[in-house]
This record gives sequence, structure tokens and C-alpha cells, in this order.
Amino acid sequence: MYHHISNHPVGKIIITPELFGQHLNILQKEGYHVISLEQYASFLEGKSVIPVKSAVITFDDGNESFYTYAYPQLLKKHMPATDFVIVGLVGNCNLTIYLPS
Repeated sequence: MYHHISNHPVGKIIITPELFGQHLNILQKEGYHVISLEQYASFLEGKSVIPVKSAVITFDDGNESFYTYAYPQLLKKHMPATDFVIVGLVGNCNLTIYLPS
């Protein structure tokens, strides 16, 4: 579970893009299978199986840093992740989401 990624981390819940990339590299190196939250939910419901050493990557609060720093790294490594958005803030600010074409 991640919260925010920044080149200028402050506190314990913000990490650098480089550290996030190192985390992804460790998951790959150690043989983990990053699965989607949907795959995990299906497993919990007894509808599917998941590989041994599975991991789910999530982000809280829908910060722009997910799209700026995490999303490109996840795409490059073909790893899914879930970004939980604060629903009450949707429509209250200008958000730009960049998706691959």
C-alpha cells in the first residue's frame, strides 16, 4: 500500500520515484506475481486461484503522483495497481489523467 510519491519526500508515507522503482524490482527479482485487485477478490470469493507469492499494489487518495511517477513504472513492468480515489473530491478540482493511447 502506497500513499504518495515525490522527489521531495517528507514524513513516512511519501517515497521517492526511485525507491518505488526499487520496490518493483525487488518484487520481480524475488519471483512475486503482481496481480490486480479484481484477481485477488475473485480468489477470496473462491472463483479462481492465484500464483504462490502473489502481491497486490494499491495507492490511497488518488494523488496525481500515481499518474506522474507510479503509472509509467507499472506500465513498463506490466504490473497492475489500484488507485483509490477520494470520491468526495471528484469534480471539485481540475484533474488530468494520462492514459496510454
